[in-house]
Amino acid sequence: MQKITWNKIRDQFKRTHPARHKQVIYWRPHEFGTIMLYFKDGRKGTYNYDTRKLTMLIETWTHE
Repeated sequence: MQKITWNKIRDQFKRTHPARHKQVIYWRPHEFGTIMLYFKDGRKGTYNYDTRKLTMLIETWTHE
């Protein structure tokens, strides 16, 4: 059984969604096997390692 690390999840996201990855400013662990992504345009999303699914959230964020 392989150990799932947050960096492994992030790296899989980079390979699975290369165009979207370039828009990510910040990421952080969210839940087991899931990372929270913060995009340049103010949108937020989650990426799940097991399903390889990117889910865009209605919630937004601002950076200064």
